[in-house]
Amino acid sequence: MCGGEGSTVPAALAGPITFDDIIKERRMELACEGHRFWDLVRWRMAEQELDGQQLAFNITTIYESPKNDFYPIPASEVDYMNGVLEQYEGW
Repeated sequence: MCGGEGSTVPAALAGPITFDDIIKERRMELACEGHRFWDLVRWRMAEQELDGQQLAFNITTIYESPKNDFYPIPASEVDYMNGVLEQYEGW
C-alpha cells in the first residue's frame, strides 16, 4: 500500500527520515564503492568509526582529526608560495 490515496511513495517512507536513516542507506547502497570514508569525514564521524579498527594481518588503523581529514599540501607548493600557504595541522 502506498503512503496515501494516489501516492507513489511507499507507506514506510511517508514518515520523517532521520540522519541515521541516511547514514544506513548510504552505507548499504554504496558499499564497496569507496564513498564511506569520505562520508564519515564529511559527517565528522571518521575518528570514532575508524580509529583503532583491527584490519587483516594485525594492522590497526590510526585516524587523527584534523590531520587525516585532508590530504597534505605538497611541500613544493608550500615552498613556492614563500610562507603564504600553510600546511594543514599535523602534516
